Amino acid sequence: MIILSKKLIKLIGIVIAFFICFPFHSFYEKFPSFLTSVIFPVNESIWEHMKILFGSIIFSGLIQKIIMIYFKEDTTNICFSNFIGALVSIPIFLIMFLPIYYLFGENFSLTIMLMLF
Repeated sequence: MIILSKKLIKLIGIVIAFFICFPFHSFYEKFPSFLTSVIFPVNESIWEHMKILFGSIIFSGLIQKIIMIYFKEDTTNICFSNFIGALVSIPIFLIMFLPIYYLFGENFSLTIMLMLF
C-alpha cells in the first residue's frame, strides 16, 4: 500500500486548487443559476475572482480529506486548516495583486503566477 505523508497530500491539494481555478472561472457561464452565482464568479471583477480562490481551496480541501480517508491517514484539523487557508489567501492575494494591477494593468501570466504562489 502507498503511504502518503501529510506534506505530500497538502502539495497535491495546492496543485489541485490551482488547476480547479480554470474551470471555476467559466462555470457560471455554462450553468447559470442562483446557486452557481453564489459560488462561482458572475463577472470579471477582482472581488468576484476571490470566489474562485476561496472555492478552489475549499474544494481541494475536500479532495485532500477524501485522499486521507482512503489512505487511512489522520484527518484531524484538515478541514479547519483549509478553511483558514482559504480565508487568509484572499487578503494575501489582494495585497500582492492590487499594486501590480494598478501599476501594470491586467497581466494574465502575472495573475496566474500569483495564484500559484
